[in-house]
Amino acid sequence: MVLLVVREGLVLSRFVFFPFSVFIFMCVLFAALFSDGALSLKLLANPKQSAQQGPPRLGLFGGRSKSCDSEKGTLQRRDKELLFKSKSVTASEKGLWLELDQDVILQKGATKLLADWVKVSFVTASRDFKSMTAKGHVVVENFIDCRGDSWSLSSDEARYDQLKEEAFFEGNVVIRQGERVVYCHKATYSLVKGQLITEKVRGVISGEQ
Repeated sequence: MVLLVVREGLVLSRFVFFPFSVFIFMCVLFAALFSDGALSLKLLANPKQSAQQGPPRLGLFGGRSKSCDSEKGTLQRRDKELLFKSKSVTASEKGLWLELDQDVILQKGATKLLADWVKVSFVTASRDFKSMTAKGHVVVENFIDCRGDSWSLSSDEARYDQLKEEAFFEGNVVIRQGERVVYCHKATYSLVKGQLITEKVRGVISGEQ
């Protein structure tokens, strides 16, 4: 009789405790996934904390979020060779673009871009530029051409097209290379030919500023 009761108890426990243990396991797994997702959202909402805790979790740079619009405040992130600083940023993984607004500093290698607004498109998530548009008071420092010459430029708008390998500068363009200073309204720089083509040149000044 005792053996029968023990056997029935074991059978009953198998049907009761096994589903219960599976339920507990699923609850623990769900809680872990939820807490990780909440942490990602928290880091995206707090750019300063994200910068302190490691690489950004923006989808553009291999993170988990497909889109992000950060809160205002100085934002600075470094990802390998790319450094960008702005008061607000919007990133998209699907479209592979990055939009920076207000007091923008974008730097890759020796070239440094300062502007009021910048939108950068990428070929892939490997941080290779496809195209770039900058507006506002645009300043480009150490613009290195294919010959290794260094230029400094300022304009109201700048556009870069990697497919055509050309850079366009429009509106109150000032080009400096050493002691040479060029003032013009529009400038097109071809990286293939390695030549600077200026249109509507207002004057060329040789010598120190």
